[in-house]
Amino acid sequence: MSCLTFALFSSMDAVPTSESQPPTLPPGVSPELELRFKSLEEYVRSRRPKDDNSVLRHAFEFAAQRHSSQWRLSGEPYMSHPLEVTWILAEMQMDQTCLVTALLHDVLEDTQTSYEELARVFGEEVARCVNGVTKLSKINLANREDRQAESVRKMLLAMVEDIRVILVKLADRLHNLRTLDSLPHNGAVVTLLAVCGTTHRESYLDIVMVGIVGALIALAVVIGLGSAFGSF
Repeated sequence: MSCLTFALFSSMDAVPTSESQPPTLPPGVSPELELRFKSLEEYVRSRRPKDDNSVLRHAFEFAAQRHSSQWRLSGEPYMSHPLEVTWILAEMQMDQTCLVTALLHDVLEDTQTSYEELARVFGEEVARCVNGVTKLSKINLANREDRQAESVRKMLLAMVEDIRVILVKLADRLHNLRTLDSLPHNGAVVTLLAVCGTTHRESYLDIVMVGIVGALIALAVVIGLGSAFGSF
């Protein structure tokens, strides 16, 4: 083989191909998160084909980047939590604003993101919803009587402004309850597992979630908040 032929074959072997190059993922997005989001994207597209899913993608990548240094006690990237919360709401056929809010629902509380930045990037409506979820997270009531009465009052006041705020918060709590196994088994957790039953805990919580959401929807209809749902 001549030197020219050898050089030609060597240069051909060195040419990179698109098949050999793994796709570059945005900061904070692991292959597992990307796969899960693509499944969500396809699901939403099948249910809401007229929506512009680029907004959902933007919210996912924005939140993933902001949460990139945070991890759940289970060892998963923190972004797995907002993503699963969004799945819960997508399965309830919630609108795009609600889904974007779910993806971003912890960025004001747990990252350096400001309300102004959120409003600039995603619009005032999304920023208000995310801020509403953050405010609900900060409710700290002193005694059982307050938790039974005042917390309900505040939740209903938040719902009057936008029902999606309370639905995102309920989905957030539901996912946290579904992942209790990653928490230290303190007394509260052990009691909850004993009451619900370890094997059937998730289905029990889903039933509770459906009941709460159904009651809220009924109340919203009664007091004239039907327009707050968007396309349900």
